[in-house]
Amino acid sequence: MIKINKNMKITINNKEMEMHYSMRSFVIYEELTGKSLNFDDLNSLSAIVNLFYANVLASMQYNKMELNFTYDDFWNYIDDNGATELIQEFSEWYMSHLQAQADFNGKKPSKEKVEKTAKKLKN
Repeated sequence: MIKINKNMKITINNKEMEMHYSMRSFVIYEELTGKSLNFDDLNSLSAIVNLFYANVLASMQYNKMELNFTYDDFWNYIDDNGATELIQEFSEWYMSHLQAQADFNGKKPSKEKVEKTAKKLKN
């Protein structure tokens, strides 16, 4: 069983916010991209960035924050806060939740898939 990294916090509009893992992010991802999230797409940097943005919006909703945070604002935030490290941190945080959910459901997600995605993001 993998340990869940529950404490990913980011600061948006001068307010610290704890990221929240929920199905809401999948729905927002679908609304933003026009397609369902395919977990094979998690090897794509653009899919991960879009999922990150969807999760930020979902977390803002969960935390009852104003949703005046555009995609351009998000990219500015990423660029200003160390894009590679921030995306890597999000990926590890998100994958830990996916792994824990799969363990809970009795399914074994591909460890190779998780490691491949992490390796790709580090390069």
